[in-house]
Amino acid sequence: LVTKIGRVARVRWRARGRILGAVDKRRMTGVDVFIFAAVGVGICFAAYNFAVIQRTKVNPGRTYQPANSPLIAVQAELAKVEQIHATIDTGAKAFLRAEYTICVQFLLAFSVLLLILTTVGSSFAEGLFTTVAFLVGGFTSIASGLCGMLVAVDANARTTVAAASEPPSRLTAAFNVAFRAGAVMGFALCALGLGVLLALLLAYRVHFSDVSEWATMMDCVAGFGLGGSSVAMFGRVGGGIYTKA
Repeated sequence: LVTKIGRVARVRWRARGRILGAVDKRRMTGVDVFIFAAVGVGICFAAYNFAVIQRTKVNPGRTYQPANSPLIAVQAELAKVEQIHATIDTGAKAFLRAEYTICVQFLLAFSVLLLILTTVGSSFAEGLFTTVAFLVGGFTSIASGLCGMLVAVDANARTTVAAASEPPSRLTAAFNVAFRAGAVMGFALCALGLGVLLALLLAYRVHFSDVSEWATMMDCVAGFGLGGSSVAMFGRVGGGIYTKA
């Protein structure tokens, strides 16, 4: 009798799990659309701010300027700004190339170690999914850092030009350029990270189809954060050394 009751309970629990899984999947569909829409809005807003920043030329003195333009008096200084900007841009790209080469080597080496440790602790499948999430997070962080550095370098010179070109509200013009550059980095990076993470979850949900396996799926997806934070650590420490050396 006890055995029969146990079998009935297990059957009912599995049926309940399938029903809840179906309900959760239907709910997740709406959430997925909402998140992807938010990602699209973030990317579009970042692109809009980037386009507005590009209206401020690094050396507007090369083009025709009215006789009363404040840029006439600072053309020599703006030419120096353009030269300094080009030098900083070259140095920043060289630094990123060297740093991310080391980051990629670290990601590949640590992914092998992570695969071995998670396989020993759980299973090869979970280890593989965790390792893939780790690599995806690492390369997403690399893309985010590259975007942030290039936008920051591009906006620095334009902020200087804005401060010299629009009296009497020079401070306001410079602040707007700098603030929009920060908005480009903030919205683009958050949208990129959120979009990639959701895509990773949807891909993993194909394998972890049963709702009872979602806890294991989230353990595997945790590798995404590990990869992203590992590269971010390199960027923070290496960038600090580079800018202060």
